[in-house]
Amino acid sequence: MIFTVLYSIFWSLVLCIPIRYARAFRIPDIHPWVLPIGFMLKVAAGFVFTFIYIQFYGRGEITGDAGLFLKESHLLQQVFFDSPKAYFSLLTGIGETEELAMQYLSETRHWSAGNLSIINDSKNVVRINSLLQFISMSNPLVHMVFFSFGALIGIRDLTLVFRRFTRLKTVWLLCGLLLMPGLLFWGSSMLKEPLLILGLGLFMRSILIPEALLHQRLLRGSLGLFLLIFIKPYILLCMIPGILYFLLAKYVWKQHPLRSLALLTGLAALLVWAMPVTRNTATHYLSRKQFDFDNVGKGGLHVLTDSCFFYFPPADFSKLEIRDTTAILKVPVHAYRLRFGSMDPVMPVYLKPDGTAWPIYYFDYACESYIPTTPIRSSFPQLLRNIPEALVNALLRPFPNDPGSSFKYPVMLESWGILGLFLFALFRHRKIAPTEKKLIISIAIFTFCLLLLIGWTTPVIGAIARYRVPAYVGLFLISLMLIPFPPTWTKTDQ
Repeated sequence: MIFTVLYSIFWSLVLCIPIRYARAFRIPDIHPWVLPIGFMLKVAAGFVFTFIYIQFYGRGEITGDAGLFLKESHLLQQVFFDSPKAYFSLLTGIGETEELAMQYLSETRHWSAGNLSIINDSKNVVRINSLLQFISMSNPLVHMVFFSFGALIGIRDLTLVFRRFTRLKTVWLLCGLLLMPGLLFWGSSMLKEPLLILGLGLFMRSILIPEALLHQRLLRGSLGLFLLIFIKPYILLCMIPGILYFLLAKYVWKQHPLRSLALLTGLAALLVWAMPVTRNTATHYLSRKQFDFDNVGKGGLHVLTDSCFFYFPPADFSKLEIRDTTAILKVPVHAYRLRFGSMDPVMPVYLKPDGTAWPIYYFDYACESYIPTTPIRSSFPQLLRNIPEALVNALLRPFPNDPGSSFKYPVMLESWGILGLFLFALFRHRKIAPTEKKLIISIAIFTFCLLLLIGWTTPVIGAIARYRVPAYVGLFLISLMLIPFPPTWTKTDQ
């Protein structure tokens, strides 16, 4: 344990050197030591994250998505020592086949996402972690250090962008982003969030700092877009309406930004009405995502058959003989038949015991912070009726009476703090320049779309708190752009 901590501290200090001394990391108007101190703060938060996932949830070993990413990345790294060619095929996807994946990675859960995922972003996180395995020696803290470093670069780039649109001093803007509780906690892990923040920062900097050299903008934009597409593609999907609005408001109706918003809204409504096949496909997709996530939240048992999965809710566990790796039905029971990653409808079935020992694919009890949500059931009218519930869940939960451990209270305080700051900014806003107004509306559109998507599909408060981090960053940045800070907080040139 001591070596694990010391080895991660060693890499933290190594990465501090370029942060402190490389010109590429400099931020105007900020002392060169502020960013290294911020990095060490993120590393400390990463230690807390790892400790919680080991001691509170993992019973001595890291668990959850973080544990799966590390375990499966180690399995992928081991392929290199058996066949470097096979490893690079799996790492890059060039020459990868289903047979090759089954040969080396049959024990993994993230390597196949089926038709429900256009891009298997979890597999890409496993790939990145497998590269770190060559220097980490399976030390989760080293993975955390490097991911935190990536998130720091993203936060730095967001600071460079939005210092142009707020009157707040640059150092306070940087500190505000560094100290946002959700961003600090989830952005200091070995999950997707640090890579997402890096991608957001790079992409936003490439499009909103036009005076930078063209090749630098292209490099940052390409890398940022790559991360957004291959790490969390739904974030980019939620950004597209905001980007379209910004382009319309900037180049078509420069003096009338609300016309651009009205046109975008009308176009979306027209597409929904005129393209029923696409509308129904999207509705069914969201319905299946909700169904699968609801089953994980409520807990249950998924067993594997030759052609499908059977799902049993926790209430039926007593009707099964559950062993270490298999389950045998003892009495007749109603269950669900489905294929993970498939768009096929979920079918209720009635099963009778025949002595078959089904291999267990997933088995767990209910999440402590599970909250019931209204089922969509592939109904577009129901999807629309769920909008208020979705926004409340994604923006405001947890409430004091919601289920969950004591960790819900810091999450609740962050929600109140972000919402309170946003409401204060709306009622006490300063005079906004036209470009700032367009950017604010663009971020608001992105935030609305992301909160809606999260609320529609996610019934677990812990997952909601993690997934909405970019939305809270959006609300935070909008607030800082609106607030008329006192002179002591503002730049000397304003």
